Amino acid sequence: MFAKPSAASVVHLLQAANTSGRCGLYRRHHTILLVGEGDYSFAAALAGSLGGRKLVVTSFDNESTVRLKYAGSA
Repeated sequence: MFAKPSAASVVHLLQAANTSGRCGLYRRHHTILLVGEGDYSFAAALAGSLGGRKLVVTSFDNESTVRLKYAGSA
């Protein structure tokens, strides 16, 4: 069983990505759909790294529930 990485470690890895329009498996020209984001930290880091174009992010919770569940997050 693998340990789940923390949101902070995911954000750190994505922010450390180079500026060549790629981040791991993701490329700036890809259309990316993130379904069921929790605190949006991965989405925020990915958008910051790739420019945020062609990125659609959804959540299972409404905005007020997300703000309550993940206070202080992205």
